[in-house]
Amino acid sequence: MKTKRNTAFIVELIIMFLLLLLVISVITTISMKTRQQSIDAKHLTEAVICAQNAAEVTAAASDAESCAARLEKMEEAKDVKVNGSSVEAGITSGSGEKLRLVIDVGTEKGSTGKYVTKDIAVFLDKDKGADAKKAGSAKPVYTLSTGDFVKGGAS
Repeated sequence: MKTKRNTAFIVELIIMFLLLLLVISVITTISMKTRQQSIDAKHLTEAVICAQNAAEVTAAASDAESCAARLEKMEEAKDVKVNGSSVEAGITSGSGEKLRLVIDVGTEKGSTGKYVTKDIAVFLDKDKGADAKKAGSAKPVYTLSTGDFVKGGAS
């Protein structure tokens, strides 16, 4: 009779231990997922601010060269390069996040000026090593399409 109670107690103890392990693993998984969502939200917020700042700074630019010249005046922007009709720059956000900004500039000429469209894409710039993904092949964190009318020969 005593061995049946001991066996029942041991089985109950094992079941409680397995239940405890299940609860711990669920709580750990949820904590890890919420932490990753928080990091992704931070990256998105930084990318939105970066894209908005770039759109405001380059609003009066009429082509890629003038867009690059305006970006170079931003203190956060580094390594500004013009590549055909696109501009690429490294940006350091307010929280120290390294971002890569790519602006594709398009123009439509009119009788009194130009309508300049800009497709702004912001990428995370995690690695700068030789095997790091290039900004064109990675998925952007945020994209923004904007357009401005520039009168006459303004740059």
